[in-house]
Amino acid sequence: MGDELPPEFATIRKTELRWSAIVQMFRVLVICLMLYGVARCFLQATIAVAGKETTVRLILQTLANAKIAISLNLGISISLGVLWGRERNLRKTTVQRLHGRIHALELQIAPARSSSGLDERGDTRPEDK
Repeated sequence: MGDELPPEFATIRKTELRWSAIVQMFRVLVICLMLYGVARCFLQATIAVAGKETTVRLILQTLANAKIAISLNLGISISLGVLWGRERNLRKTTVQRLHGRIHALELQIAPARSSSGLDERGDTRPEDK
């Protein structure tokens, strides 16, 4: 009897699901409109330069811009990966530093409590992976 929800909660959940579906459809619509806008701008730009520049020159300029964009994205991605690794290592070092104090407090409050099995750095046991 304690697990049953009142009927008003079911109504609220249905309303929440309906709004969630509406929001998802709105997101898809916005993405489609954005893609349409980009395609339309590209088409208009192509029409505007038609006959004024050679196709080869336009392709070479596009490739040069793409190389710059790719190298910039690669550099940013590598930098963020290195920063993420440093932050993760710092967090694990902090967990290891505080582990002894937390373990002592846990034993003081509830000595019969079972352990989660995590090591001192907060990593999962190898056999659980």
